[in-house]
Amino acid sequence: MMDPMSFIQMIKGGNPQQIAMMLIKNNNINDPMINELIGYAERGDTNSINKIAENFFRQRGQDFGQEFNSFMSLLK
Repeated sequence: MMDPMSFIQMIKGGNPQQIAMMLIKNNNINDPMINELIGYAERGDTNSINKIAENFFRQRGQDFGQEFNSFMSLLK
């Protein structure tokens, strides 16, 4: 497993979408939700991806927008 700082450096140096897809596919994840997300990503359906992410965070009592902004601030 890659440490968080190495992962962030890798994202800064390349295309984050391609890197994320590579990591997911290389881990052979056999999860229906992940497979659905991969399909949406390959088709460029960002609205469906956002809805899943918002629902995921809502179920855990978190705000997707706030968490996303916090994540993005790490990449600056």
